[in-house]
Amino acid sequence: MLTGRALDAAEGQAAGLSQYQTEEGGARARALELAERSAGNAPLTNFAVLQAPRIAGASPAGGPLLAQR
Repeated sequence: MLTGRALDAAEGQAAGLSQYQTEEGGARARALELAERSAGNAPLTNFAVLQAPRIAGASPAGGPLLAQR
C-alpha cells in the first residue's frame, strides 16, 4: 500500500489476497453461489468459523464462548 503498487487478479491470488478468481463479470454469480453454500451450514458451524480467532486466543478461565456473546 505504501508504494501504490497495484496487483492484477492473478498476482493478488498468488499473494494470498483472494481465494477465488472468476472470469470478468462472474464475481456476483460466484459470490451468490458461495453465500448459498454458507447459508446451508448449521448456524453453530458458521458462528464457530467466524469466531475462530477469538476461540483460539481465549483462555480456559474466560468461561464458555457462548456466554460471552
